[in-house]
Amino acid sequence: MTTPFVAVDGLTIAYGDAVAVDGISFDLDQGECLAILGPNGAGKSSVAKAFAGLVKPAGGSLVVDGTDLADRRPDQIARSRIAYLPEGRGIFPGLTVAENVALGMRVLPSGERAAAEAQAYELFPVLGRRRKQTAATMSGGEQQMLAVARALMTKPKLLVADEVSLGLAPMVIDAIYEAWASVRSTGLTMIVIEQYVEKALDFADRALVLRRGRVLWTGAADGAADHIVHGYLGNDLAPQA
Repeated sequence: MTTPFVAVDGLTIAYGDAVAVDGISFDLDQGECLAILGPNGAGKSSVAKAFAGLVKPAGGSLVVDGTDLADRRPDQIARSRIAYLPEGRGIFPGLTVAENVALGMRVLPSGERAAAEAQAYELFPVLGRRRKQTAATMSGGEQQMLAVARALMTKPKLLVADEVSLGLAPMVIDAIYEAWASVRSTGLTMIVIEQYVEKALDFADRALVLRRGRVLWTGAADGAADHIVHGYLGNDLAPQA
């Protein structure tokens, strides 16, 4: 049996006495995309933060490419080519576009940086036209494109994206998903937490629906629609053990 590229087993996350994620398990093969869906407060963002090392699990394991991330620091995780796109803008607003891009290249060997920079501007041409512009003066959509470009240029083996389309115009969301699609052929594995359910399910291979910190349902993305309704409306469908 092939070992999963991502293996989450019994992951539990708590903030004091409040349990945000209650013993969830899932796995992913390399190159797959998982959409994590559910209502506010379901525990989605806590799962994403655990992959980035920003919250420490209270129990369970979180293994990526053979390494358990539970005890790794955020900087160690970033250097291991695991990219995290937080909700909001993961950029340095006081720096120019070019300076933000340069910071994103620090984890790469010097010989790979020129190609990575070129790729960032190829994925989002508007960034190339605004290289000297301060990030704070750009639109919200342009800032998010910059954040996505910085994450992709590190050549991640796993990308965890948390609500990156929140508040963005449809054309910007389309541009971000097109950029993701263009790099998935390299074997990039993705976990996407998304408010736009239809968009996420069209893009992902598999889906996982959370409710109150537990797995309500998981399976192929194209079979998720009815279970997502149950998850958001909170009817009497019992969560999976």
